[in-house]
Amino acid sequence: MPTVGQVQPQLPPPLLTSPQFSFLSVLDLSDIPNLRSLALMSDLSSRIRSQIEYYFSDENLVRDHHLKFLMDNQGWVDVFPIVEFRRIKGMTDDISLILRSMVSSRTVEVQVCRLRKRQGWERWIKKTRDTISDMFEKWEH
Repeated sequence: MPTVGQVQPQLPPPLLTSPQFSFLSVLDLSDIPNLRSLALMSDLSSRIRSQIEYYFSDENLVRDHHLKFLMDNQGWVDVFPIVEFRRIKGMTDDISLILRSMVSSRTVEVQVCRLRKRQGWERWIKKTRDTISDMFEKWEH
């Protein structure tokens, strides 16, 4: 008990148990970008990446002659025709968003405005050339 004339120090209430305290009360939420739009953009990037990874998967390349036709002799495909693919076009036409979405892909690599299967792209180049050669041979006869 303090004697007359002495001031007893007052301790602040425990930080997390005070009903008046809230972390949100000390944050200026106007400085934080719209978290919902960030979550939506992240979800869109993930869906774009998944779709393009599927396009470049062995499962799809077995039958996707159009994508194989778009490959150059090093397996690269310009991103511009991919933007026109129905499922991608339904998500976005923003080429920079598509390229940013693909940077983190483990199965598709990005080089400037081109995409390529990371592993085994050579396999699909030979098949594409063989298929085109076969088509020309049949057409000439």
